[in-house]
Amino acid sequence: MSQRYAATVAGWLVFLASSLFYLFHTGQHSFWLDSAEFVAVAHNAGVAHPPGTPLYVILSGLFTLIPVGAAAFRVHLFNALLGGLHALLLFKVGLEVARATGDENEGPGLPGIICAAAVAAVFTLSPAVWFQSVRAEVYTLNGVIMLGIVLCAIRWAAAPDRVSYALVASLLVGLGLGNHHFLTVLGTLACVAYLTFFPAVRARLMSKLLIPMALLALAGLLVYVYLPVRAADGWLMWGDPSTPSGFYSLLSAEAFHISVTEMPKAPFMVAMLTIFEKWVDLAGFPLFVAGSVGLIFAFIANPKMGGLLLLLIIAGGTSKAIMYLDVENPDDHAYFLMGLQGLAVAAVALVHFPHIIGWAGRKAATTAWVTAAVLVLLTAWSGSVLYRQNVSHADLSAFSGGDVLNRHFHERLPPDALFMPSYYATFFNHLYFREVEQRRPDVAMVHQSLYSRFEGGKGYALDMAADWPETEPLFAEYFETGGFPLAALLKIAETREVVLETDVLEVDPALAEFAPFSLGTGGMPLPMSILTFRGPGVQLNLSAESPAVEMAHQKQFWTAFYQDMEGTPLHPELSKLLVWYHYRNALYFINEENYEAALLETQLARNLTPNSGRLVDLETRLRSQ
Repeated sequence: MSQRYAATVAGWLVFLASSLFYLFHTGQHSFWLDSAEFVAVAHNAGVAHPPGTPLYVILSGLFTLIPVGAAAFRVHLFNALLGGLHALLLFKVGLEVARATGDENEGPGLPGIICAAAVAAVFTLSPAVWFQSVRAEVYTLNGVIMLGIVLCAIRWAAAPDRVSYALVASLLVGLGLGNHHFLTVLGTLACVAYLTFFPAVRARLMSKLLIPMALLALAGLLVYVYLPVRAADGWLMWGDPSTPSGFYSLLSAEAFHISVTEMPKAPFMVAMLTIFEKWVDLAGFPLFVAGSVGLIFAFIANPKMGGLLLLLIIAGGTSKAIMYLDVENPDDHAYFLMGLQGLAVAAVALVHFPHIIGWAGRKAATTAWVTAAVLVLLTAWSGSVLYRQNVSHADLSAFSGGDVLNRHFHERLPPDALFMPSYYATFFNHLYFREVEQRRPDVAMVHQSLYSRFEGGKGYALDMAADWPETEPLFAEYFETGGFPLAALLKIAETREVVLETDVLEVDPALAEFAPFSLGTGGMPLPMSILTFRGPGVQLNLSAESPAVEMAHQKQFWTAFYQDMEGTPLHPELSKLLVWYHYRNALYFINEENYEAALLETQLARNLTPNSGRLVDLETRLRSQ
């Protein structure tokens, strides 16, 4: 069997197996946070949160036209295929590592092909790519683009006369900037640094090639035209990209700069060590060790290739080390993806260690096959560990929590109500069910923040005025006073029911014994005397009802919800979300001095996280009242 034929067969097998694996583990329902928003904007050709990610929205929007399943599933199908393509490209980069670290006249060799396929297949199970490939998210597309740029850079360095690699890489850079520009810039800088070590490549760049490369990169950036075009049809909650200031605000994601400028950060080296420690979990200990040792062998065999892999690893870690770091956040795992790619393919260099240490002939060939067998066993071990550790979190095939929670919220809203959610995890979910499934079209929905962080909420005000003219006084009062529009809200409450998500973050200072349980400042700036708990939130009610009536609503809502969830696996992200809801409800009832209702919410939260010290202490304090 020729190496070319074996590589082709192995590549297609990796692609098909990975795509089917992701497809098997995705579901019909939207997930939380950005995933629900991405499905909504893809289905309606809207504008996503900063930096807008127009490439992902355009491509996933095309998949929503496929008449198979729900809209969410169609976008998940797109991500599953991206996951398969990611595995294929990782395999191809692994082949280049094998070729570069072995005998250049013999190619990667069959042992190298086997090792590259094993690494690519097992990396499919890493949550850094698995969890991004079974739901609507931009990171798998970014990983595919980055691997394409790396592959083109390696092949162009090996054959400087093949300028097609440089041109394709340039187009991919432009498209990558239209998807997630920060990660694309970091990865591109690593590749450019690698290419500068090749005189023939530098000579090509100094020739007329630089102009067509720049033009192709600009062509890829044309996807950003989508943003002002679609803004003409609404979707202005993130600002108005049809204006220069709005376009810059969206593109630069300036509202999120607080993760770099204001939120607490660990020292850079401490953050990097924390990240590398987390990579052991994300790659699996055996693959992490194999990649680390393989990186050393890659440096010995081919310092330039080893340098490229090291640069990718450093770029992947730096992406989060310079900002607020939460190593348990799936988005942080996706930021690490570039570095994990470099670490994973470095393991392939191990197969050629006989060549690296100078062995030749039958001895070297036999040792290469033995090494390949050992590496396959190590990656299989990693795969087994990764699957067991992550299947409960990354398997979304039976996930329906978003659908259940949304139905329980919306079904209990009064007719023609004004609903004001707060937490983005569920707000995006409500947005999906409103925009895609057209649930409760009678209910006006306005975010409690009025999207004031994004161009002062002016774009969002235009959107709401077009859909719900009666909400204009809310924004008018906010623009005039800069505070929460309570007067306008009370005026609206005279003609329609107003329900707000229970967003209580702090305890009344008068209740000093409960002060340690506050979550911070902010939250819902409304006096407790005009609020009545209604299950899905609190209703604006000038004649507030008795604690007993509120508890009746409370018990009815949560009993119905948990009965509806019986038989459905409780996803870890849903558990965290419910704990957040129960805890804020508990703070609400503490401020009302309704300790019995607060205790019930605390107990419901403890059922989900029984070992939480904060919840144990709160329950103890409430029982003593």
